[in-house]
Amino acid sequence: MPRDLVVGNGTILVNIDRNLNIRDLYYPHVGLHNHVNGHVNRVGVWVDGLFAWIDETWQVELGYRPRSLTTDVRATNGRLGISLRFSDTVHPELNLFLRRVSVENLHTTEREIRLFLHHDFRIYETEIGDTAFFHPESGAMIHFKRDCHILMSGRTTGEGIFEYAAGVKEFGGAEGTWRDAEDGSLSRHPIEQGSVDSTISFRLRVHGSSASGNGRHSFGEVGSSQAEEGSDSVSCWIALGRSLDEVTSLNALASSSFEGLIAESEKYWTSWVEKAAVLDGDLRKEHALADLYERSLLTLETQIDRCGGILAANDTDIMQTARAHYSYVWPRDGAFVGHALDMAGYARPMKRFLSFCASILPLDRSFFLQKYCPDGSLGACWHPWIVDGQPEVPHQEDSTALVIWAAGKHFDLWKDKDYLYSIYEDLITPTVDYMIEHLDKETKLPPPSYDLWEQRRGLHLFTCSAVYGALHMASKLAKTFDPEKLDRYHDARDTVKRAVIEHFYDLRLQRFVRSLIPEESDSGNPQSEIRNPQSAILFRP
Repeated sequence: MPRDLVVGNGTILVNIDRNLNIRDLYYPHVGLHNHVNGHVNRVGVWVDGLFAWIDETWQVELGYRPRSLTTDVRATNGRLGISLRFSDTVHPELNLFLRRVSVENLHTTEREIRLFLHHDFRIYETEIGDTAFFHPESGAMIHFKRDCHILMSGRTTGEGIFEYAAGVKEFGGAEGTWRDAEDGSLSRHPIEQGSVDSTISFRLRVHGSSASGNGRHSFGEVGSSQAEEGSDSVSCWIALGRSLDEVTSLNALASSSFEGLIAESEKYWTSWVEKAAVLDGDLRKEHALADLYERSLLTLETQIDRCGGILAANDTDIMQTARAHYSYVWPRDGAFVGHALDMAGYARPMKRFLSFCASILPLDRSFFLQKYCPDGSLGACWHPWIVDGQPEVPHQEDSTALVIWAAGKHFDLWKDKDYLYSIYEDLITPTVDYMIEHLDKETKLPPPSYDLWEQRRGLHLFTCSAVYGALHMASKLAKTFDPEKLDRYHDARDTVKRAVIEHFYDLRLQRFVRSLIPEESDSGNPQSEIRNPQSAILFRP
């Protein structure tokens, strides 16, 4: 299932399930690479000789702080007599995942409570060749492979990491260091290589509660660093970087300025939300709807890479049934999301996205393929490069067309001539010229391509409409940026419109049909010629 909580900053994306397990950790791009790959990074507690990982037996209440990307989660275990409150965030500029865990003792007597954090990384999406070791100079556990370093550390009021263990997982009969934690103590084994995991623990002495059992009375506001009666807290963090020096420097900063960093994150996102376009009319009066609108904007922002890619979906749930995922940039999807954020008052996502699209457009063919990785490389694809025995570059012309349509809508909203000039010759001109030059000479429609849902190859109403929309926007943009092509773009737009009406409108059904599937010749090759829907041509109603 999709992840319950997401926090990120455009370079790091952290997905957390309802039991507070980190299940996906992306770096250095949103969507690339996933260094957890869906595996469970557990949170556990030991007290009075009893141990429990947070699981379905806990009472968990999920949420976020208002108007921010800081979580507000409570997990209570009556058997252990404790309640935990989690505040998780990613700093908006630094490669730091920050987690405060407030621990409340629901019993009336003082108790020692130990918090365990288990880390099961597969750096660069494989467990082969990882190293996990305890770094005494920084008081941190570090995993690394090549140029990716992941550091875990933290502090209580009185000390840093209490115990640690690096170990082998899922190899040679070893399950991992999370098993070592279940007696309340860790081995302090300092290093392992290969398929490895690690666990660290923190120790608290928490006074008894004067009003045990309700699990609500002593935490106060999230953001307070003051331990109150019956509660204390652990400040912990994960730093990511390209080198040991980079992550240890971030570790020193987090250790000295943890509360300030969390406050900076919350302030940044609150300010970001305040820039959003205000809901109109009666919608403004619906507070629940307004909250959902703001939460949707924040969630969308976590799925956008700082280099411009707008990712379709970043979790590994699909890998339960297929060895694939949706952490890719579909140009069509990105155009829609970027346009929605444009309308909500945010120009930067679309600018970065259009620049990303300009950077990946091939020089030898001016259209986009199915999907791309957030670093601009080609994504996995299921469209064949040979159709009916003939070679064909697989594409979906609506995907290219919608990027141009979105660029025109962006200019309509923001009138940023300097920015559009910067991408016009690299993105707008070649794609629009390609669409016009490849209209069928007889039908005046775009050539066959795959449909919106990437299942059928043919002539599709949505695709043709998207091409019309792109040509319409191109003719508007040409007035400002390329007047010599204005008439050409305008004529092509009108030609496509007439062709769509001619070929897709069914007089008998009194409506447009969804798709036209070109008939095959005796040789088995698809013909470019199609007939009016009243004829024998196959179509999808």
